[in-house]
Amino acid sequence: MFWFMLLMLLAACFAIVLMFEKSLQQATKLVPDVQCNDGIEELAAFLDHSNPTSKRNGEFHCFCLDMLNTNGYSYVMDYRFTLAPEDEAGDLCYDWLVNYGMITSITMGIPGVVCLVNILTEVFVGFASMYRRPITQTRNVIDSIFGVTLI
Repeated sequence: MFWFMLLMLLAACFAIVLMFEKSLQQATKLVPDVQCNDGIEELAAFLDHSNPTSKRNGEFHCFCLDMLNTNGYSYVMDYRFTLAPEDEAGDLCYDWLVNYGMITSITMGIPGVVCLVNILTEVFVGFASMYRRPITQTRNVIDSIFGVTLI
């Protein structure tokens, strides 16, 4: 029973990390990792966003990131592109911010999940070892001799 529970805990950890990794890959396609130059204009950012995702050069990302670093979250969330059609003018940098936030939180979340599973494993092993019968001095000597002979 102990090994089954431990195996289930490790399988859950693997599934959670795999789910995080898949989400990270999807979000990374929309938010590239590029070196940004200062002073990207709205026109260049909008034209870059109009290209297919595979052909973007990162100007849209740099434009929204510069606004985030300069003006903060609320400004990026409310920013409206003047060249975009009215129905999507306010959603462009907002969508970018959601994906950027997802990448940041997943990057921080994976180590947190691994730490949590390690703590749960330690608690589970400690709890399961309470029900093990006490070890006598003779048993300790036998286990030590057996361990040395295996080396």
